[in-house]
Amino acid sequence: MSESEETVKKRVKEQFEKAEEEYKAKKAEKAKAWNPADAVARGKKVVELDDPVFGHVKFVPLKNRELWELYKIQDLEERSNMMVLKMLKPVWPDLTLDDVRGFPADDATRWNKILSDSINFQPAKSLTGSTQT
Repeated sequence: MSESEETVKKRVKEQFEKAEEEYKAKKAEKAKAWNPADAVARGKKVVELDDPVFGHVKFVPLKNRELWELYKIQDLEERSNMMVLKMLKPVWPDLTLDDVRGFPADDATRWNKILSDSINFQPAKSLTGSTQT
């Protein structure tokens, strides 16, 4: 092998090792960052995000217990309606299940998308990049 090939191999190996170290450091930082008390507090906060269809929206994330209660509902339509109600009611206290059932289909579908996306076992994210408040 020529000297330049050795140099290239060495440089590639160093870049790989550096990338691996950065990945491990980020992974370790994320592991340290999670805190049960923070998770409980985050579950009580109103999430605000900007949706490309609805504009500025607010909801409260489901708690783990609520999510498992919803899974017990066999009827998928009713499960979806209850999810929307549980997540919106803290922000709009007068909202009823009949109100949710009466949403136009496109609104109901959009709310289900927004709220379902927030239940991916991670903090809710904006569809356009805004953060929780």
